[in-house]
Amino acid sequence: MKKYAFVSESGTPLFTCQPAYDEMYSAGEMYDGNLCIEVPIEVSCSQILERWYWKGKWEIKPPVASSFHVWDLASESWLPNPDAEGKPTVIL
Repeated sequence: MKKYAFVSESGTPLFTCQPAYDEMYSAGEMYDGNLCIEVPIEVSCSQILERWYWKGKWEIKPPVASSFHVWDLASESWLPNPDAEGKPTVIL
């Protein structure tokens, strides 16, 4: 059995799946604009979705400063969310 993560253009894993048939998806292919990457079966889905990002290979994100931050792949850091008007932000 295989496990895949589907990654957005920003490198963010959006969801994981373990298809019923190994041939349902192919690693390295695009599905609905998201890149399919095979991941180790023993790694938890929550770890992949919360801590990993894709930049040609899997990298580990540092802890997020607050829920009002968004991941920026270009700088590989958490930045204050510009859409979080009126909400507190923590400066890194």
